Amino acid sequence: MLKKFFRSIAVAFSIYSRIPMPQFLWNSDDMKYDMIFFPWVGGVIGAVMLAWYKFSNYIGAGHIGQAMILVAIPLIITGGFHFDGFMDTEDALRSYKGKEERLKIMEDPHIGAFAVIGALIYVLILIGTMSMISSDKGFYIIFCSFFLVRCLSGILTQMLKSAKSSGMLKETKDISGKIVKVFLFIQFVTAIIIMAYISISFTAGVVIALLSYVIIFKYRSYKLFGGVTGDLLGRFLCIGELLVVICVFLIENILKLIKIY
Repeated sequence: MLKKFFRSIAVAFSIYSRIPMPQFLWNSDDMKYDMIFFPWVGGVIGAVMLAWYKFSNYIGAGHIGQAMILVAIPLIITGGFHFDGFMDTEDALRSYKGKEERLKIMEDPHIGAFAVIGALIYVLILIGTMSMISSDKGFYIIFCSFFLVRCLSGILTQMLKSAKSSGMLKETKDISGKIVKVFLFIQFVTAIIIMAYISISFTAGVVIALLSYVIIFKYRSYKLFGGVTGDLLGRFLCIGELLVVICVFLIENILKLIKIY
């Protein structure tokens, strides 16, 4: 049992990160529970970002430089795994074609102009917004959110209809059992409790924003693609992380205004 536990962790980190893991031949049992440990990749990302945040504050790094490296850390650790899905989806959405054509565009290994434009806009908004946040608690919420968003993404992977009859997402969903949903939900609730302990106001805003986005994401995915794909969930994760930063920025400034007036 312990061996299966560690093998599932290794599979999860091998798929969803660039962190070196022991190499072995995977089988269906090894992949059956890997989604449970998907949020743990977010936990590592948050821990590394926290370390850089503390160090950059200690050396007196500028806000822009600090924010740029904070934004780069998730991309470095994941190897851009989810951001690739974000860019593929940008091309598909901006094509304004039918469902089948959109799905084919996402499968194309090449990127188009809209993917590049979307990526630039995303990164600039993320760096700009993060550089304007000054609250320690706000940053701690952001660091925790990398775990939270992955819990939510994992739950959606299990709950929503697949747009394609094959592929990595469909395989993961078919292999996983109900226990995966239960553990993802438990981790999701646990993350919210920990975040609420840090700041109830920040956490409330973040959770409301993310759950609202879930509704929009499901509606648009079903309408435009006939379900969800790995690329769509990659984009969900990226947008979810951006939403958290924007929420923290807005709530921080609202709280400042309330204290002033």
